[in-house]
Amino acid sequence: MQIFSTLHTPFSSNREKTSRRGFTLTELLICVAIIGMVTSIVLVKYSSFDSTVLLKDTAYEIALGLREAQIKSVSVVRGDANFNYPYGMSFSTADDAAKKMYHTFLYKDADVDVVPNYTIPPAETIHTTNIGRSMQVSEVCIKIDADVDDYCDIDRLDISFRRPEFASLFFVDGGGYDASSQPVGVEYAKIKVDSTNGGLVFVVKITAFGQISVTKE
Repeated sequence: MQIFSTLHTPFSSNREKTSRRGFTLTELLICVAIIGMVTSIVLVKYSSFDSTVLLKDTAYEIALGLREAQIKSVSVVRGDANFNYPYGMSFSTADDAAKKMYHTFLYKDADVDVVPNYTIPPAETIHTTNIGRSMQVSEVCIKIDADVDDYCDIDRLDISFRRPEFASLFFVDGGGYDASSQPVGVEYAKIKVDSTNGGLVFVVKITAFGQISVTKE
């Protein structure tokens, strides 16, 4: 009985000491550092993913606006005796404030030989939309049939449609063009959307035949 007690006592004491042992300060610091690194990586990836989604959504919103203008133009929407009112959208990169705005507008074209454009009067604004969320229309470009590269030295681009055609009508302001001088043989136009913080660029492209697409540059 005495032998058992002598052997049992040290064993129990060691077990109690072992069960009460916790983390050292070094181990805690290492765990905190690992958790901090993982959290930082997750936040950076989430922020990047969120920006990409918002940017893509903005580009598709513009594309849908163009499609809406196209559908309105070919539909019979009567304001008065005239059914031939063009609808379209105007994009400006003239200044930082303009980059964050795009306009959907209805206008009446008194002279059918002139390319419709967003000029008040006679244009009638349907609604104005603020892109917001640190997004902007950073650049607008056109491609002329005779040229190899896109021409992007443009302050404003108006894209409109006139019944009964789905074809696009392009009005350019800036870079040597104004109301009295317009490019001939425009193959397509591009509206480039990006974040004010840089990064990815999404491109809304509309051809002279009225085809609309969204791609990542």
